[in-house]
Amino acid sequence: MLEAAQTLRELVAGFSVAAYLADRKTELAVERAIEILGEAARRVSPTVQQAHPEIPWAGIIAQRSNRAP
Repeated sequence: MLEAAQTLRELVAGFSVAAYLADRKTELAVERAIEILGEAARRVSPTVQQAHPEIPWAGIIAQRSNRAP
């Protein structure tokens, strides 16, 4: 999860919203990194998820396919 989050930060660094939306390659790369992050979150054990209720697990996991939690 950490690696995917770091990748996301790197991908959008220096982009304005308008520039991001105009750059299809970056947009697709960000979407893929979000999918990877959601898939990694899905694999976190229920015990760890319960130990960290401050993390919106359902929302992160739902981003894998852009579904609402």
